[in-house]
Amino acid sequence: MTDFTLIQQRQQLEQTYRQPAASLQPLRSRTREQLAALWHKLVMALVMPKEPHIWTETFSEGDEHYHAYDPVNRETFVTKSETALRAWLETRYYR
Repeated sequence: MTDFTLIQQRQQLEQTYRQPAASLQPLRSRTREQLAALWHKLVMALVMPKEPHIWTETFSEGDEHYHAYDPVNRETFVTKSETALRAWLETRYYR
């Protein structure tokens, strides 16, 4: 074999050796994105409150409205009646 043939074979082998590393780059990027998304979901599950948030709003006419937000179901509820608010709170556990 000539030196030229050996050089060509070496170049082909080096090129073949480098190809898998280049093809893994998109896979690594995708895996990194998936891990980041999983981490975000985990943090949100730990930090996000599970209890409903309840507050009142009083208008200048004296009307009082009860507001509630359920972060688990992402539902809001507004009423003038405290009894209706209590009923809504109780029904959210039976869905």
